Amino acid sequence: MKQELRRKLKNHFLIGFIPFVATTDEVLQPLISNIQELEHGYELKINNQEVWIAGGLGVITSDLLEGNE
Repeated sequence: MKQELRRKLKNHFLIGFIPFVATTDEVLQPLISNIQELEHGYELKINNQEVWIAGGLGVITSDLLEGNE
């Protein structure tokens, strides 16, 4: 997806709220379980056609030179 499309509000999805009495782990554990299931992949029927869906979550970090010297 192009960067300009990623910034549009319609392309952001609210996954859930963290209640005041809940811990972050309690709220994130179901989401993590769903992502792990998605990594294994599964079949989905779309418009009477079977498709294979797989995905995942990745994080990349790096230290870049600032160049502000």
